[in-house]
Amino acid sequence: MEGKIFEAYRALGLYSTHIPHCTRYHQRQKEHYVFVAVGKVFHSYNCSKLGITQVSNAHPEDISCIAADRFLVYTGCGKTVRAFQHNRQVKYIYEGHNDDVHLLLPYSEHIISVDKSSTVKIWHIQSQELFTEMEFNNNSFEISTILHPSTYMNKVLFGSIQGKMQLWNIRKNEMLFEFSNSEDSSSIVSLVQAPAVDVVAIGRSSGNIMLHNIRVNQEIMKFRQSGGPVIGVAFRTDGPSTMVTASPQGNIAVWDLDEKRLLGMMEHSHSTAIAGMTFIHGQPLLLTNASDNSIKMWAFDQSDGKGRLLRHRDGHSAPPTKIKFYGDSGENILTVGLDSTMRSFSTVHEEKNKSLGQASRNRSAAKRVGIRHDEGKLSPIVDFCSKTAKEREWDNIIAFHHRYSHATTWNYQNCRMGSFKLLHERFQKNQHKKSNDKSDNSISNAHCFVTAVTMTECGNFCLIGYNTGDLDIYNIQSGIYRGSFAEGDKENNGTAHDKSITGLVVDFLNQIVVSAGLDQNLKFWKFKSRQLLDVINLPSLPAILNLQGGNSMIAVALDDFSIHVYDLDTRKLVRHYPGCQGTITDMTWSTDGRWLLSSAMDCTIKTWELPSAHLIDCFLVHAAAVSLALSPTSDLLATCHVDDLGIYLWSNRSIFTRISLKPLPIDFHPSNIVELPKTDVMDQDQEKDAEQRSDEIEIVEDESQLENGSFEPLDDSLVTLSLFPQSRWANLLSLDVIKQRNKPKEPPTLPKSAPFFLPTIAGLEPTFDISEEKIESKINKRSILNPLSDIGLALLDQKSETPFTIMNKLKELGPSAIDIEIRGLSPDGGGSVELMSAFLSFISSMLRSRRDFELVESYLGLFMKVHSEMISSDSTLLTYLREIEMEHKAAWDCLGKDIDQCVCLANYVKSSLI
Repeated sequence: MEGKIFEAYRALGLYSTHIPHCTRYHQRQKEHYVFVAVGKVFHSYNCSKLGITQVSNAHPEDISCIAADRFLVYTGCGKTVRAFQHNRQVKYIYEGHNDDVHLLLPYSEHIISVDKSSTVKIWHIQSQELFTEMEFNNNSFEISTILHPSTYMNKVLFGSIQGKMQLWNIRKNEMLFEFSNSEDSSSIVSLVQAPAVDVVAIGRSSGNIMLHNIRVNQEIMKFRQSGGPVIGVAFRTDGPSTMVTASPQGNIAVWDLDEKRLLGMMEHSHSTAIAGMTFIHGQPLLLTNASDNSIKMWAFDQSDGKGRLLRHRDGHSAPPTKIKFYGDSGENILTVGLDSTMRSFSTVHEEKNKSLGQASRNRSAAKRVGIRHDEGKLSPIVDFCSKTAKEREWDNIIAFHHRYSHATTWNYQNCRMGSFKLLHERFQKNQHKKSNDKSDNSISNAHCFVTAVTMTECGNFCLIGYNTGDLDIYNIQSGIYRGSFAEGDKENNGTAHDKSITGLVVDFLNQIVVSAGLDQNLKFWKFKSRQLLDVINLPSLPAILNLQGGNSMIAVALDDFSIHVYDLDTRKLVRHYPGCQGTITDMTWSTDGRWLLSSAMDCTIKTWELPSAHLIDCFLVHAAAVSLALSPTSDLLATCHVDDLGIYLWSNRSIFTRISLKPLPIDFHPSNIVELPKTDVMDQDQEKDAEQRSDEIEIVEDESQLENGSFEPLDDSLVTLSLFPQSRWANLLSLDVIKQRNKPKEPPTLPKSAPFFLPTIAGLEPTFDISEEKIESKINKRSILNPLSDIGLALLDQKSETPFTIMNKLKELGPSAIDIEIRGLSPDGGGSVELMSAFLSFISSMLRSRRDFELVESYLGLFMKVHSEMISSDSTLLTYLREIEMEHKAAWDCLGKDIDQCVCLANYVKSSLI
């Protein structure tokens, strides 16, 4: 059963897993996209800003592999392969494997899938029929990687765990050749096509990288990577002959293929093994992803040839352990995790996410060597407290670490670890002494560590509790010790509790401090004088202490799985909730103090209503929530779970609609498990609408139709844009300025040596193979007898050539080519007045059709700028221009009237005395 109050909204902080990413170039949008698998869904990111653009629908299980072609994205999940259109909806499903699929390769009209039993199935994409099937024996040839060599028709190259490669003709279903290496028979981990035809890069588990010519079966180059298997290989395609390889330690090696040497190492680029790496075609940008929950883009523009971090999206590399909302707006969530880092996640936009850094014993030294090289990394943060009152003046976060003696401060405004590590001298003097007293009531100072922290609402003071029972107060601005809370030096050895302190809270007015300890006591102290006011003996050991400042209620979670609520003013028990069936992991109050939410190890999240003293909501999740927090506006509930890297948001239904809250039995335990939120979740109505729209949209199998085709306007009074990028039409009137600005200052220089990948003829003396090369000019040479171009001929023959056909031909040209074509319409450029009239007739026809409006207007503007003198002196051209002017006036009269009405209405509303 789903919860009555809270429903799944979305997840934060999930970016990557151990599955290699894949990329695609969108021809129409002129944009590169990267697809990354995250659990049961995959995310789509644009490479220009590395911003998320789409999230797929959920799979029944975690995705095991992912691949993409020009139109679809393919995923392997269990024994099933799925094809997604629009990066979201499932279009085709391919079933038939007897084992889990772990490799995918799109090829032409087919998709090739390989399962863990080395069974290869080739499917026809549209018909979803099995084209052919090949079976390999894992004992002799277990497939580890797959590649389609460039220009090899119907050929696929398989790499194996046994270290051999086989080239197969998939249409004839026969093996053409087997490549083996007697010198190195280690497993083939990666297989990548080099920029050169016939050359592939082979990465082995021994650390060897070989560039192999598969046509002549000859090794061209060989390198060796230190650090273990070569789990990734990528080549630059923007000029320099550079290859990069990845190691399991997260290092990236950069190789110069011209000089056959190592340029350098990009050490600890990721904190775990790199899953995938890809150079964006034609750009010095490298994309990497890893199981440390990060995607990174590296720019190779430095003098040493190595890359620098350009953009990144990352979350916690180890599961978060504590989450709290920061501030009163509810837009930021502070989190700490087992990776010893503190992060802030935005509930509004991921671009506002930020990292406060990694906890270190010496922040300055860690900054010099880098946090991944820091040998003084502290243990994970257990809990923290933050206040916003003095966030611009000094550190405003206090935290303590697992079995660490010092409490650390953090600065949210500056996104860094603070200047102080708070520990009193009495602990530092005896830090290395050993205690001979082994009784339970005496704990050696040598084993002292912080167990609880809190801050005052004003942001000036912090309180620190220790496992020794000590309770100290510090000024957080200066880090100066201000005193200790103690019942009596003689009776209790000068400590606030006999045993470890487990919880601390301070009221909003800095009047009363409440502490809970393993001596089963809940103690109330005067803040200013530090005197003991009252003691409550608890029935069991306290684990968590939480204060609701609005109504002065204190919730105490006990080890007997019950919750006690005490009044801070009267110090009386007001509520007792015994319904949990596991250890309570965290609690949080609603802003108005009516609800108390709790999470427990029985995987339940419960909502208790304070006025009625009843359980009003309970839902069950897959993994126990280790921490939860309700936003200050009570509209969002944030949770983090065992062995999970995500932060999950649940929306409060009672904020948006009326719900009926009936009391539930105290021992109520739901039977159905509620799925955790995904990165992007739509409600049911929106999901149905999206499915209907996807059924109506016909997928374009040929992208050229999408580029060259025109869309019908929805109404005669509307116009349709071409959706071409601005660079294709906006700069037509300024081409001369742009050419002058882009004019090279120096003549081009010859390269010092020929690229390594030129085809060669095998022999004692290698020579370049240039016999099959054909040099073709890209310039359109016009015939001497007919100086007109194809577009000029089409303009003169508008009886057989429609205006849309002519427009499609113009769309294929770049701005410079269009400028040449329009200048060539005049008699001075090889054209005629008849040709200029035909062009104006074409413009008039396109204006009447209301299609490709911005392109037609830009072409007309360039025509009038170039041929203004010729137009003004020719009556025929002026007649055509008057017709075009009438078309513009008719369209503007309709639009201008609506604009005038809107302006008048806006002025009236702004100036009227309503």
